[in-house]
Amino acid sequence: GLCKIMQKAVSFCGVQPSPSAVQPARSTRVCTRTGFFNAADYYLVAEAYVKKYTVVTREAKSDSTNVIKIPNICDELQITCIGPFEMLKSEKVQFVLG
Repeated sequence: GLCKIMQKAVSFCGVQPSPSAVQPARSTRVCTRTGFFNAADYYLVAEAYVKKYTVVTREAKSDSTNVIKIPNICDELQITCIGPFEMLKSEKVQFVLG
């Protein structure tokens, strides 16, 4: 799962991550052109890909070739990606004041 995510992200942004990008404990910026390899983004997407989860994010798609956003890579990998309000609506969340 993670290898496919890395390959898709690398082909999408044209930047090779450093070897430290595969170590989850490191949160340093690995791919300065994209930020996708920063922190937990690619682990979140890999988990969703492997387990067929839906990703919920406030990020919007980007048309820039210098930036990889979670919705962009989700589209590439055919992972469902929705916003928080869509998730609340689909889960029929109700806020009750008492």
